[in-house]
Amino acid sequence: MAKAKKLAGTKEQKETSALMRTAREGDLEGLRRLAESGADPRRPEERFSFTPLMAAAGLGRAECVAFLLPLSNPNHVSDLHFTALSDAVQEPENNTGECVRMLMAASLPTPKTPTGKTLLMLAAESGHAEAVADILAHPEHRGDPRDLDNQQHDALAHAAWSGNAECVRLLLPVCDTEARWATTLKANGEPGRRKRRANPLQIAAEQGHAECVKALAAQFDAKERDAKGRTPLILAAMAGSLDAVETLLPLSDPQALDERGDNALMAAVSASRRDTSLKHAAVVARLAGLCDTNRANEDGHWPLMNAAANGEIECLRALIPFVDAKTPGAPADGRLSSMTALMWAVRAGGPEAVEMLAPISDLAHKTITGHRAFDIGFQKRDRNPKNLDALGPWMAEEDVRSVAEAEPNLDRFPRIKARREALELASVVANSEPESSSAGMAKKKLPKTL
Repeated sequence: MAKAKKLAGTKEQKETSALMRTAREGDLEGLRRLAESGADPRRPEERFSFTPLMAAAGLGRAECVAFLLPLSNPNHVSDLHFTALSDAVQEPENNTGECVRMLMAASLPTPKTPTGKTLLMLAAESGHAEAVADILAHPEHRGDPRDLDNQQHDALAHAAWSGNAECVRLLLPVCDTEARWATTLKANGEPGRRKRRANPLQIAAEQGHAECVKALAAQFDAKERDAKGRTPLILAAMAGSLDAVETLLPLSDPQALDERGDNALMAAVSASRRDTSLKHAAVVARLAGLCDTNRANEDGHWPLMNAAANGEIECLRALIPFVDAKTPGAPADGRLSSMTALMWAVRAGGPEAVEMLAPISDLAHKTITGHRAFDIGFQKRDRNPKNLDALGPWMAEEDVRSVAEAEPNLDRFPRIKARREALELASVVANSEPESSSAGMAKKKLPKTL
């Protein structure tokens, strides 16, 4: 008896697997043959409890959805808490619009997910503008567009995050455009600290979605700050979105600071990475003439220092025309930081940053502990030999001598080696010039011989 049940279970699993595979492939004739042979489309597969209808809906197989709907339960919820309809609204790239409309006509209202997301939020989050429009036009599935999920975000906020400007424009007339305060809960369920939830404009700016920023800027205050004190302009600068920055500049104060004391320029420099350096450098170039380039944040960091320390070459190029590299940063309390940008480049930024800053920096400048850029590089020569070597062309004779004494073999320092050879040649030439001149004068004074 047990063996018979096991064999029956195995047969059912195979049939379900065949139905799932055929539905994913969009093989309508294959589905018909399987259904006629007794395979049950209502039976979910064991893994995640997916049904063939879900598989067809998520992949936009409209003909298969039309065939399976009368044979399936469209309200079945998978282990991932999705129905066939909620699967379809999350797959805009699969052209699931027709599937969405068929499923809405046959399904009950979709329950919220465990994270509190409604069907409208799922469509907006996926950037499925066609589904958003259909849901808004369907009273039974529309619900209240102002509903909030567990993170206190509505459908408009999800659309802003997705970057689909059409979704944003569809939702703006029906969603709440006023920022709210949300209460977070502690683990024991008691109210925790209150914090401002990010509004849709801030979310779009942080993601660098310029078209969404344009659509939202007229409805939200561009000077409104998020929980960390960041304005949309600061967030757009962090994202490296020049178009979003251009939209927000006329509506914003470029000198505004977040809770760390960073302005938009500092935010752009700090967020720059190798794979985003060009777009962040474009933002830096735009903001450098509008923001205080020498103002340090609460940690004593300023834009040129961060670009130098992180080896952000493109940001350095954008900043250099607007700054004096010889001047150390000025923290908010007015005290001068004792390290210049060149020192930070020597310490950690890399040889290319050192080469850019050395010609325009004061190499004789000392920290409060009496260290010059050379001293910092010399101490770290084993870890970063290329940084010290990059100083070679501008290195003083006594510093070259110090390196040569510590490193008899200068093969690790080709520029310093070339600098030493140039200094030695100059010394030879300088020493030979007086002797040659004296010999010439003596020759002129010799009497003619008879």
